[in-house]
Amino acid sequence: MTLPQLRRTSDDVEGQLQELIRLRNAVIGSRTKKAEFVVEGKVPHLVELLATPIANPTALQVRSLSATILGSLANSSSSPTLLCILTAEAPQALTTALADVASLNALQDGERLKAIESLVRALRSIYVAIASEIAPSPRLGLGPGRAAAGKSASMLRAKISREPAGWYTASADVKMASGSSSDLRTSFKKHSDDTSSSSNLVLLGRSAIDHILSPEVLPFLLGPLFLAPIPRHERVHETLREAKAAANSRPTTPAYAAVVMNSSSRGQDMETASVASSSRMDMDAQMGDGSMALRKQALTIVEMVAGIFSACLGLPGPGILASKAGKSGSSSASFASPAQEIATRRRHLIDFNASGSPFQAIEVNLQDTEAEPIATPSFLSILLAAAESGYPKAQESALWLLCELVRDNADTSVQLFRHQTPSGLLPTSMLLALRNDPSVAVRLAAFSCMANLIKVHPFTAKTSERVLAVLVDLLDESSQGGGEVQVAAAFAIAKVVEDDPRMQAVACTQGPFGYHCVEKLGGLLDQATKTLTEGNGSSTSKAKLTVPSMATSARNQEMAHRLREAVLTALAALSFTRDEIRRQIVDGTTPSLLPIVVSCLSSSSLGTRVAACRLVRALSRSIGVLRTSLVDAGVAEKLVEMIKDETLGEDGEDDELRTQATASICNLVLSFAPMRQTLLDNGGLDRLVSLAKTCTHGPTKLNALWAMKNVLYASELEVKRTVMSKLGFDTLEALARGPSSSTSNERGRDEALPSSLSPSNENSLALQENSLNIIRNLTSSRAGDIAFTLSGFGGATRFFELIEHVIWQRQSDLVTEQAAYVLVNVATGDVSHRRALLRRNNCLDAIVYFAGHPRAEVKVAGLWCVMNLTQGVSAAQQQQAAASSAAAMQTEGAGQEAADVDDSTPFDVEREAVGRLRRYGFDGVLRSLLTSPDADVKDRARALSGRFETKTVATGASSISNERQRSSSGTGTAQAAPPAAA
Repeated sequence: MTLPQLRRTSDDVEGQLQELIRLRNAVIGSRTKKAEFVVEGKVPHLVELLATPIANPTALQVRSLSATILGSLANSSSSPTLLCILTAEAPQALTTALADVASLNALQDGERLKAIESLVRALRSIYVAIASEIAPSPRLGLGPGRAAAGKSASMLRAKISREPAGWYTASADVKMASGSSSDLRTSFKKHSDDTSSSSNLVLLGRSAIDHILSPEVLPFLLGPLFLAPIPRHERVHETLREAKAAANSRPTTPAYAAVVMNSSSRGQDMETASVASSSRMDMDAQMGDGSMALRKQALTIVEMVAGIFSACLGLPGPGILASKAGKSGSSSASFASPAQEIATRRRHLIDFNASGSPFQAIEVNLQDTEAEPIATPSFLSILLAAAESGYPKAQESALWLLCELVRDNADTSVQLFRHQTPSGLLPTSMLLALRNDPSVAVRLAAFSCMANLIKVHPFTAKTSERVLAVLVDLLDESSQGGGEVQVAAAFAIAKVVEDDPRMQAVACTQGPFGYHCVEKLGGLLDQATKTLTEGNGSSTSKAKLTVPSMATSARNQEMAHRLREAVLTALAALSFTRDEIRRQIVDGTTPSLLPIVVSCLSSSSLGTRVAACRLVRALSRSIGVLRTSLVDAGVAEKLVEMIKDETLGEDGEDDELRTQATASICNLVLSFAPMRQTLLDNGGLDRLVSLAKTCTHGPTKLNALWAMKNVLYASELEVKRTVMSKLGFDTLEALARGPSSSTSNERGRDEALPSSLSPSNENSLALQENSLNIIRNLTSSRAGDIAFTLSGFGGATRFFELIEHVIWQRQSDLVTEQAAYVLVNVATGDVSHRRALLRRNNCLDAIVYFAGHPRAEVKVAGLWCVMNLTQGVSAAQQQQAAASSAAAMQTEGAGQEAADVDDSTPFDVEREAVGRLRRYGFDGVLRSLLTSPDADVKDRARALSGRFETKTVATGASSISNERQRSSSGTGTAQAAPPAAA
């Protein structure tokens, strides 16, 4: 069948309409015809038809049909097709067409609703396609990644970052996923003159998101929400009445009650007025069929609009990349961060109400029993009305948008609590009531929304458990959605239990009334693995599959990969803080899950590999599991292979994989872990050093430094020499100097940092903190380690200049704490090291600053440093220092400073310390700490106070207990810890 030729003249509108009808019938449902249409370059002309002058109803139908065809092309589109649509500026043309419809008040209600529906439906298809190209789905995870993208439909291709940094778009699927032989490569190359096609697609996609969420365009998308009252299906009446009765008798937390009371005291504003409209929303049996048909059509428009915003609300615009690419007019470039941009969008949506709509509302004939319409209904009141309407598709769409609005956002949740649903329920009561809804998709959306709410607002433990119970039940729903329900439910369970040890324990309870999450999730993991194994059967059996069967098989494989990712993510969240759950995962399941987890590290699916790394990281937090099960399973070798993989590129997908792999390695290289040597022997250390030096992705660089910090923790001097021979002291110094600084080397201090170490990179303060922690571990816990470190930095003078620079930058308390512990460790050295520290005025001033710091941990470090400095020197240490004492004093410029201390000898370093610290006012600060509310600070201050009561301090003996003497000796002062939860 040959595609009809679109006329490029607007004279014969009727002829254009007939051609569009034939074209619609040809392309809908046919990937082959869609491919031919795109290759023939007809998309721009289709976009032009959206601007057909509306002289009569036929012209309006031309616009509507053009929008319908564009929406069909965008639905499950390949990357080249989507790029053609965006290059032709279809989103901009569709919103312009919406604005035109808003100005046509003479149209019949039915015609106007039909035109609006076709336009917003096309926009939804386009923006869902954009979201799937440039970001992972919050519901379905990361997915297969680039490697698997060429084997399946691009609608399931996953991306990593929902933020502009590290953008990635999968390579173009140059052929449609069908039996078509149409090759889009030639057409696709036309769009890649200045930039790669994938980066151009990302830029255009984010620009389109920036366009539709701009304040100028937003009213034309939100205005249709207020065209007509939301209908409500009669089947929900009884459910809502029961929910309201239950809500009236259920206690809430004090914080929640305060919000509700605040909302009720605001008078008859638009939120309170929504309660009075409950009977107006209840008109299925009271209104004529024609009026109800219009209202249902308006409800479909609400469904489409909610679908648009739920897809792209959390995706920032192009930001500064737009200006770099020569694009102007991007509003996202004015925001300091993606988070600020998204927060501003949320406010614009929530603040919108009917008074800002450019569309004329549809008049309805109200019955005597109905309340008067709301004067100014709000955006949230419309969403809540759709969510309890009883029409599943509209409910699902509205609920997912509510889910995105409250995701990681406490302010939005408070705004939501200040509303009531049309039936008079609080939003959370309405959401909880949907646990009995017959639609699985509605239950999933409602309780995914509740999972987000309970993470940003205090709820009772009972409410959290009710949410968990419904989500666990949804794990059994395999018949609907092709597995998507189970995938989304597992991700929602991970959300509920993350960083909540109590809920983790509840989820894994055994017995007849337990939730058995580990067993259920383990069964799903085993089931998904078997599905993938069976799908990789013989080539003979595959050859017998028809095209539809192959598509179904590919879909099943895709969902099996996503299910494994979701289950591994949930298991990682469950086991992150509780050792008994780690043991249950490793030893208490049948079949054993650990071999499956290890095999997932080599999966072809990106999301599965990333989630497996997360679970390995969680399991490695148990020393017992780390020393036995993980060693036997060969986890270390697989992780080293993963970070050494040279095929990984510099895109968002590979960055995420490296980030999670390096995070998992952090726990495996601690001194008590048998796998540390595996890293050193198999080239893992070289790769970590390379990532720390050259990687431009902040989290990966941070984890690489963290892993090296853990390698150095309580290590022998030979290990320290090996690490620093590869990392280099110059690199470490550049990182330790932190933001807004330059590196100090033999070529001068004004030389800028290398671009890969630039403080403009994200997480610069975290990088600085971990670099100082590396120095802290290098200087622990022997004099030889300190001497090696000072020598590596070019001598004591240069070393102390670096530490002083960091301290007086005052970038953050955490950075200051690490710098303080570096001095603590140096103070455990021999006489020459301690005296070198005492001759630095800035260091002594810093020690007093530490003792008076607001943060208790920094106070402790300051007191610990003074303990070490004022510790008695043994006879052996005196003899060792005798030969070099005079030279050391001269080298470090003691001079006038030494004369300031009375009765000092080269070996009386502890007495010198007391005298110098007194001159800086330390004894006064120490007295104030004797009554500190922090027990650790107060105990250390009391132990030190005796040393400052007299001028003479006994040498060779200490007044503190043996326990304190061990703590002040420097052993164990270097502190290593695994990366915090992502």
